[in-house]
Parts: sequence; C-alpha cells; structure tokens
Amino acid sequence: MRCSAASVGCVMSTFLRSRLSKVGAPAIHLSIPSSSPIARRSDLVGSVKISDVARTKRQATAGDMMRSLALILIPLAVITIIFTNTPDDHPVKEVDWKPVLATAREEAPFEVLAPTNLPNGWRATRVNWVPQGKPYLNGEVSPRNLWQIGFLTPDDVFVDLNQGDVRPEEMVDQQSRDGTPDGTSTVADKTWQRLISPDGRTRSLVLVGSNATTVLTADLPYEALEAYASTLSSGG
Repeated sequence: MRCSAASVGCVMSTFLRSRLSKVGAPAIHLSIPSSSPIARRSDLVGSVKISDVARTKRQATAGDMMRSLALILIPLAVITIIFTNTPDDHPVKEVDWKPVLATAREEAPFEVLAPTNLPNGWRATRVNWVPQGKPYLNGEVSPRNLWQIGFLTPDDVFVDLNQGDVRPEEMVDQQSRDGTPDGTSTVADKTWQRLISPDGRTRSLVLVGSNATTVLTADLPYEALEAYASTLSSGG
C-alpha cells in the first residue's frame, strides 16, 4: 500500500499493520470516527481490519504428541536396559582339590578335615593350603597354618571350611563376619558353637580342638551346616 505524504491516516494504518504483524497480535478492529481530522484527511472512514496480518499459534497435532512422548520414553528404555541387563552366566570353575588336600595332610601339624561322599551336584571352587609364614592374601605372610576348601551346593550356595592353629579368634571373626554366639550344635558327638552374622544372613559352626580350630560358614540354616559337618573326615 502506497501512501501520499498528506495522508496521515494511511501512514498510521501502515505503521500499525507493521508493528502488530511482528508481535503476532490477534485481530484488531480499529474504528476511526468520521468526524475526526484523520478521517477527513484520509479515506479511512469506518473500520480498519488487520486480522490478515496477525499471527496465530498452531495447535499441537497428534504427531507432535507422539514425538514428544518418544523423546521421553526412549531415554528411559535405554536406562532400563543398561541397569537390568545382566551378563550371561559364567560357567563355574571347579578345582582339583584332592592333590592339595594330600599335601596339607602331609605338612599340617593338625588333622586336616575334608568332606567325603558329598551328594551329586556339589562342586569344589576353592582350595588352599598355606603353611605358617608363607605368602597368602595380598602377598602377606600367613600367621597360621591354614587349610581352606569351599564348595558350591547344587543351589549355588557357597559353603566354606577353614582350619587354622594360631590366632583362632581372628580367623573365626573374619570367616563368620563378626558372628555372635547363637547356641550350639552336636555332630558326631562333638559340640560346635553356632555363630550368626549381625545381619542374620550368614551362619557358622565352630569346632575348637586341641591343635586347630575349624570354621564352617554359609548363608544356610544350621541344619544344612550340620549335615555338611557330618561328612567331614580327617582321612580317606
């Protein structure tokens, strides 16, 4: 729209159109009385409608909603997969414990105990014989003659046996996870002291002998530990 220099109304109309189109204002009807000087000096008499230049906001569509939802759900799915995905089960690495047992029985100053006639499905996964003064954990020397053997049950519960002859209290505390007295068990006419860990998860049986202390430990009921203790033998 071209305006002459004398057409004040035309200039104002053009100015308003320009400003309102920039801010996206709603439709406005500008009424100019016919008696006003502006109306007399221009051809604008009545109403000037500028809705044709006003901008309106576009309403969200179903596609917009789906895209927004995807932006939320996809990261959540990735996080869930990362924290719930577990690696494939690794096969249990069994150890040949009988040669180590033979060496321990030759060298130990006490009767070395080991299970006999265990049911099918029990797997030896740890065996150690450490003479006193020899390197053990982290390269530190062992303060005692130490015999260790551990088995996994058919239900994959680890049952540990430890025997030592020096500083037995330290060994008992370590293996029982600072267990506290919880009664006694009698197995093959021998009295074992029961210990239970502070969280109630781990149970231990402790047999104090003249030359060594034996500790059985597992996250199992005492009855299961008693059954395991009944298989122990110092020979054969």
